[in-house]
Amino acid sequence: MRQTRYSYYLRFAAGDRPGVLAKIAGIFGRCGISIAQIYQDALAGLPKEKGRAPIVAVTHPGREDAVQKALASFRSLRRDIDCRSFLRIRG
Repeated sequence: MRQTRYSYYLRFAAGDRPGVLAKIAGIFGRCGISIAQIYQDALAGLPKEKGRAPIVAVTHPGREDAVQKALASFRSLRRDIDCRSFLRIRG
């Protein structure tokens, strides 16, 4: 499973301040994950929390082990970046 390749959907509640989106992109980059799409704040239907912005990222196909490594990094930054949803997307 760790070598399996899928695209992924990840939804975050992130600190609404400069540099947080760059942290998300940096973690993906260090883990070898390419971002296909990223949306912040303006998505209808995503709940807003005080001081936090909803961010959704969809990746290009990548290895499960790389995504798990990124999720571990996001967990260590939970104060700034909280991953609320993680889904595999079959092509």
